[in-house]
Amino acid sequence: LSAAIATRNPKYMHDFAQNIQSGTVKINRTTTGNLVNAPFGGVKNSSTSTFRESGRVGMEFFTQTKIVYRAA
Repeated sequence: LSAAIATRNPKYMHDFAQNIQSGTVKINRTTTGNLVNAPFGGVKNSSTSTFRESGRVGMEFFTQTKIVYRAA
């Protein structure tokens, strides 16, 4: 459901965010804690595959949305 990477290398950050198959991606942050209105769910068979909780994506659960968090 969530994936994270700790790096200072911008290329690694970009490549990780683009290539990881995860519903939530965090860069230089922990995998816990999402914004209340951010969609949350898995990719492939990692969750119930019935819906993504929260936000507009809750109604559009057939999309493959990816949230990328990067610490400043």
